Amino acid sequence: MKLLNPFCGLAAAVWLFTIVSAADDKQRPHPKYDPSGLLDIVPGRFIVEYAEPNVQATSKKLLDLLHGKFDSTNVSVSQSYDHPLMRGVTLRIDSTKKKDDDDDENVVESMSTPKDDIVKEVIEMLEKQSMVSTVYPVRLVRRPELVPTPMKELDRRDGINMNAMQPHAMSQVERVHRELKNTGKGIVVGIIDSGIDYRHPALGSCFGKGCKVAMGYDLVGNAYDARNPASRPQPGPDPMDNCGRGSGANGHGTHVAGIVAGKSENFKGVAPDATLGMWRVFGCQGLTSNDVIIQAMLDAYEAGVDVISMSLGFGSGWADTPTSVVAQRIAAKGIPVIAAAGNEGEQGAMTLGAPSVGHGVTSVASMDTESARVSVFSSIGPSSEIDFKPDIAGFGGNVYSTLPSYLGGWGAMSGTSMATPYCAGAVALYLKQAEKNQHMVTDPKFITEQFQNYAYKAPNSHANGIDSPLAQGAGLIQVYDTIMQNVHITPGALSFNDTANIVRTQKLKIRNTGDSTVSYQITNNASVAIQPYDGKNGYIFSEPVTYIDNAKASIRFSQKTIKLAPGKSATIKVTLTPPKTNPDDHIMYGGYIQFKSQTPDNKDLTVPYFGIVGEQHKLPIFMPGSPVVSDASGSQWYKNKDDVFVFDTRSGNIPYFVYGFQTPTAHVKATLYTADGRQELGNVQPGMDYLGRTTLTEPYSSTFWDGTYQPTASGSSDFPVTRRVPRGRYRIGWKALRLLGDRNNSNDWESWMSCIIQVV
Repeated sequence: MKLLNPFCGLAAAVWLFTIVSAADDKQRPHPKYDPSGLLDIVPGRFIVEYAEPNVQATSKKLLDLLHGKFDSTNVSVSQSYDHPLMRGVTLRIDSTKKKDDDDDENVVESMSTPKDDIVKEVIEMLEKQSMVSTVYPVRLVRRPELVPTPMKELDRRDGINMNAMQPHAMSQVERVHRELKNTGKGIVVGIIDSGIDYRHPALGSCFGKGCKVAMGYDLVGNAYDARNPASRPQPGPDPMDNCGRGSGANGHGTHVAGIVAGKSENFKGVAPDATLGMWRVFGCQGLTSNDVIIQAMLDAYEAGVDVISMSLGFGSGWADTPTSVVAQRIAAKGIPVIAAAGNEGEQGAMTLGAPSVGHGVTSVASMDTESARVSVFSSIGPSSEIDFKPDIAGFGGNVYSTLPSYLGGWGAMSGTSMATPYCAGAVALYLKQAEKNQHMVTDPKFITEQFQNYAYKAPNSHANGIDSPLAQGAGLIQVYDTIMQNVHITPGALSFNDTANIVRTQKLKIRNTGDSTVSYQITNNASVAIQPYDGKNGYIFSEPVTYIDNAKASIRFSQKTIKLAPGKSATIKVTLTPPKTNPDDHIMYGGYIQFKSQTPDNKDLTVPYFGIVGEQHKLPIFMPGSPVVSDASGSQWYKNKDDVFVFDTRSGNIPYFVYGFQTPTAHVKATLYTADGRQELGNVQPGMDYLGRTTLTEPYSSTFWDGTYQPTASGSSDFPVTRRVPRGRYRIGWKALRLLGDRNNSNDWESWMSCIIQVV
């Protein structure tokens, strides 16, 4: 659906490097619009994936090359990935001195530190190396936000919430325990989270071989906070969460672990006899980073876990972020990766996070335990690439589970963080049953499809009809049916894309692996639709989303009934006609293709689908009125093409750019032009890749130009030249790639040109 760039996510880190650097007290954020939208970038750190298999030798070659240009203290390796699924390093740039630095009295002094120039040149150099396949910025990953439930609201009995069993009845987990005697024994669920209080009686009271929590590692230590440049991980072999009351820790990992496999006299997790592994990636407070999470994923895979549960992520709806890519590779090796969709549902559509949007990763939405309807906080699809997401839903609203002893041992919390381990535990039950039933397929894609086939479809809370699959995925998991039913449909979900790229006719393959004949009637069960924009402010997303019940697609099937003997399969052609809504509204319609069973022993199956009426390619990228040039105080704005901004570093008058993205974009670049806008002089910064949209709470961000650029014709050297711009008159142009656009097609870019910037 898009043209891939092998250097995905490359240099968003340097775009705002000067903003987040504290090296110069003259560098300050804009007083009205700070760089919050990109503060998830860790300055001067990059994940470099190698194209060559020998990590040690390649690292030496790369560092020798860099040290030939920079002092040895400038560039270092902070982490190595020597694994078949990921070979590379995390590169760290710390020094502020570059070899052969010189000053030119005829050019303006840069507001950036010399370190900024080094970062730019290192990135451009990496792009030219055949030994390097991909470069990503190191991003901050925020600690998941949880919604606590006051203890007085809980029905407690001897410290245990007796209502904690209710979700197990609605999801059929209790039936799997009771009728199949399946509690997940021997299946290993690897959790990547904030650590675990394994001393909790419901979590086994010990750590190591023979314990419920049998494996894991602490990759960070208690004090690690990736926001602090001076903070360094303090890894150790024990993933214990011993932060203590008053530390600010919320016991997230312990709560997640209990949902998967907690077990006591009056409490059962989804797979209460499963074995757990915990890879700790959060300290007691603060944030972690994606390079740490990648290492944890690789460690869990190498340890031999059967399922990976990830109740974390960050707001990027693109599948090409590094955590999504590594998760996809793990799933391709046969290990299901279950990841939280995100908790940004009240900010409208297209709010899913990585790594859940990764291809082959199971993205989990949340449903409330009391109503069995989609939680208001659960993030809404589709992905930025118009892929079907989320995939399925689990219970995440008001879920009761274990907490560390310093937080009282028990409590209820809410979030897709809770729905994710619920589904991971369900996958563990499936895998355990597969040990007994050899006909069961254990491929992660098949497992996700099987859960989708038999999911419960919840009604919408705001309009008449079934909720949109972009909110609940295929619906709430029904674990017993998923395990016991012998009919399977692939694919498990359909995206009909937008109007410009619609594939009206698609195919579903249905197979009967049971020992009796089955028959079904095929119907279209249309859901409510999503009206993504508010209709008053152009194409700004409605927050929260608006649901409508009068935009339903019609579907024609190649046959309306089907009968399958044991071991037989058939293909059904599905031809869709979108609803006749205004294409300018970009209505996101959807529903469920239902296979209604005509035999008593077989359950109905459904396949969720969605599409968009309208051409996503035509959506504007930049927020209204942006980008725009402002002075450092925020008192003067330069909105017109003929305005002149005087760039004078001596007085501190530097140009700020205030911007926002109302639509996700795969690439943004900034270029220096002559004053007439006709001649391109070079790149102001390397491009930013795979950006999500901004929200109404933080619609705009800011950055500024430091007075440097890289000439368009900088030669073929391994090291590009970063120059300080001579005095004169210039313009800076921004370009953003439209959704589903081709980077090589000039018509697929939205462009903006600044006012005149006069450098004095």
